[in-house]
Amino acid sequence: GNADFNGYASDLDFIDLDITNALYLLKDDLNYTIYPEYDMDTIKTTWTKQGILKFLISKSEELNDNIDKNKLYDSLLVIFSGHGFEGNIITSDYGVISKDHIQRIFAKSHHNNEAINR
Repeated sequence: GNADFNGYASDLDFIDLDITNALYLLKDDLNYTIYPEYDMDTIKTTWTKQGILKFLISKSEELNDNIDKNKLYDSLLVIFSGHGFEGNIITSDYGVISKDHIQRIFAKSHHNNEAINR
């Protein structure tokens, strides 16, 4: 197949609980803007490599546009809960994305994004 990772990654039985707890803290307690937008009934726990990359690129472009319009954020958090190894995440379809690649999506493809903390 198209898998980048040839090992086995077991299902993470409580991944929805990790996401729910992060939402309560970041969205409800700290009033952060959260993407993707979740309600507590529809927690997305399966992400393909292409799905993650498409999502991150679109949010990077949106962030860049907001900075151009002086809608500034003081920080950017990117949180993944799942399997990984050696600075990489393993996607639901056994794709592999490096932490460095994720950082480059936000830092280098859109110069304005360098104005906020990561």
